[in-house]
Amino acid sequence: MKKLSFLALISGGLLSCQTPSLREPAAAQNEELVRLVNLAYEKETMKNVYPDENIQDAPVISPLSGNTGLPLSVRGQYSGKWRDRRETLSINRLADFEIKNGQIERIYAMDRFSAKEYELDIQSFIFSKDSYGANLPQATAEDMRKDQPKYPAEVICNASFKLSNPVVGSKTYNANERKSFQVYESSVNGQRIVLSPSEGSECQLTWKMNEKTYGVRIVTDSGDVDNSLNSFVDGCYLPRADHLKGVEKFFLTDKYKSMTCVDPVNEITTLEDPVDGLRSKVEVLLGHPISKEFVQNYDPYAPLDLSRAPHFDSIYVSYLVFRADFYGSLLARLLEYHADRGTRVKLLVSDVIALKKDRAMFERMAQKHNNIKIQEYRYKRQKGETLRGKFDEFHRTLHVKLLITTSRDKPELNTTFIGGRNIHDGFVFKTLPRKAPYPEMVDYSGGSDESFCHWRDFEIKVQDANFTRKAAAHFLTLWNYDAKTLAVRSINQNIVQSTPADMRLFNSREPLVRHFMSFPYKDGHSLEVFYSDMIDSAEKSVKISTPYFRPTEMFADALRRAVKRGVDVTLITRLDLEGDTVDWLLSDANKAGVNQFWDKIHVYEYMEPKVILHSKIVLVDGKFSFIGSVNLNKRSFFHDLENGTMIYSPDFNQRMEKIYGDYIRDSRPIDRKLKTSPVKKVILDMFDTEF
Repeated sequence: MKKLSFLALISGGLLSCQTPSLREPAAAQNEELVRLVNLAYEKETMKNVYPDENIQDAPVISPLSGNTGLPLSVRGQYSGKWRDRRETLSINRLADFEIKNGQIERIYAMDRFSAKEYELDIQSFIFSKDSYGANLPQATAEDMRKDQPKYPAEVICNASFKLSNPVVGSKTYNANERKSFQVYESSVNGQRIVLSPSEGSECQLTWKMNEKTYGVRIVTDSGDVDNSLNSFVDGCYLPRADHLKGVEKFFLTDKYKSMTCVDPVNEITTLEDPVDGLRSKVEVLLGHPISKEFVQNYDPYAPLDLSRAPHFDSIYVSYLVFRADFYGSLLARLLEYHADRGTRVKLLVSDVIALKKDRAMFERMAQKHNNIKIQEYRYKRQKGETLRGKFDEFHRTLHVKLLITTSRDKPELNTTFIGGRNIHDGFVFKTLPRKAPYPEMVDYSGGSDESFCHWRDFEIKVQDANFTRKAAAHFLTLWNYDAKTLAVRSINQNIVQSTPADMRLFNSREPLVRHFMSFPYKDGHSLEVFYSDMIDSAEKSVKISTPYFRPTEMFADALRRAVKRGVDVTLITRLDLEGDTVDWLLSDANKAGVNQFWDKIHVYEYMEPKVILHSKIVLVDGKFSFIGSVNLNKRSFFHDLENGTMIYSPDFNQRMEKIYGDYIRDSRPIDRKLKTSPVKKVILDMFDTEF
């Protein structure tokens, strides 16, 4: 096992008792601080990644001398091989693999960061798909099953490589040795061709069809843009907070490993209007705003002025839903434009909810643009799991919602979008402007692709270089999950110092933020504990907005404790979920949750006609906010991957209180127990943790 190492990349001046700072520690403190964080991080990471090995706990760490009781954040890097990586090279359209002037232009960059084992599945869908994924007639598919169409291919690498296929099994070949094989149509043949090149090597895959040669270069990702973020470690040297109380104590928690350190941020913009949310993302990518009329015209390919588009190092995108509708097609167009200018684009989406047209769009993006990589996250049943794990393969999914742009040279371009909205026209339009104008776009008007409803949601835009780079590094821990165990690297290591926290920290005019990510089936359901602790920190008030309310017992107990100690708790949710997935059952799930609390807290039903309130917001004591993707149901706490941002700022909270008040005005109080269906209760009890 190769040891992880933590190398300091520290800059910054001395901390002063007169001028509190949250940036970086004094240079004189760096060596000792880095050594201590390194030791603790290495032990913790080894235990997370290799749980079956006997790894001793890190020793008790003595505090540094001369600190001021303020949080310190140490930026570092680690190296080490700990995960298995599996990727797929899909060949869907020959035109994207043409060899021009004797040169292979299509490049596939392997994501091999920290990989012990690497496998690249080679799949071909040339015979089953015409222009980007439209299925050919059924008769053709039957003919393919009978005829088993294939074509000759060969691979050569400049270092030794392993190739596996059903005919010869797995075999290792020497550098510059050509290996020929047949590629069958993957849609009708179970053949699995797996290429495992040596680290740092380059391969060429070529094939012939209709007397013409096609090819792709398979290279190791140089990682110039991603490497510092892939290996980022956020070392938190937190002051002792046991003398604090309320949200101040909770905000300085050291309990969670998938949480960034405390950062002051320059600017947080609230995006309560859905059209403004779309326009804000486009403005960041385009360099200038688009009009509301552009959005209402509903044409994603309408002319755009790209002359002022900024240059980014990377763009990272993660959503449950990224539809090939107006919203998704417009963003895809801009992502492709930036990829062609050299920006690394990584798009992470959920496998289980993607439509055929979505996948066709993803395939086109990934095949036509060398700088675009797309992953469809899907849970795979783990060794030893019962049959219940088979259900989880369709149930556990990616629910992390982020859009991030990074630039090392221009800090002002570093931007993070966080919230509950998906990339989906239903999160923008109350009613569709018109029928989809292009056949590749999802058509909501006739119900042939998907029915339409409107979700009222909320998100924020954070413009800050330091926070954005940490959020980007956090995204990449998810991107780089282990293919066998689904393990995800922790981003940080918390060390608590002996000096009490300095309360001047909380008088900062800048909002203080921490980004949190949840991997419930790998982190001991830390999200459930996090939410319970958040409610337990409240001294005066808690205000919650959630589309789904089916609390776990732990979270329900936290709400009851809050009521018992006199905290004023308000909940807004929606009972009529018509248009949502399994709406007939989710409505009763919400009613059952409301029935636990209607006579204990203030409960409101959101009533705007034909609109589902989808915002995920928690406000505490007029100074703390938590905004993200988390629904207050058992699925979020036990199954889905989630994220959110802690924000300590009375000024920001005041803005959020106004938005929350707007929700209240569109709601009615619930003052009686709601009637539920006995049959639906049986179903919910049978699948208790799934909803």
